[in-house]
Amino acid sequence: MKSRHILLIVFFLSIILGGIISSIYDYFIFWSIVNFTLINLAIFLFWGKRLKVTYQEENKLIVPIRVGFIILGIMLVIKYIAIY
Repeated sequence: MKSRHILLIVFFLSIILGGIISSIYDYFIFWSIVNFTLINLAIFLFWGKRLKVTYQEENKLIVPIRVGFIILGIMLVIKYIAIY
């Protein structure tokens, strides 16, 4: 497995984890922001250096991050529809 694939798996697991945490607590935006920033910073700073992610691979990771934020937006909309 390439380092990029490991990073993507962990990234999407962090999205799922954020969804689970935010469904338990009502601080949805707070938890999702904490989840995204901390986990993904850890992935890029620590694992990026450990697994020697190249510059090209880093550029390929930008697209899934955008997809992740779109998923986050959809989850926010669903959350507020469920509340009201």
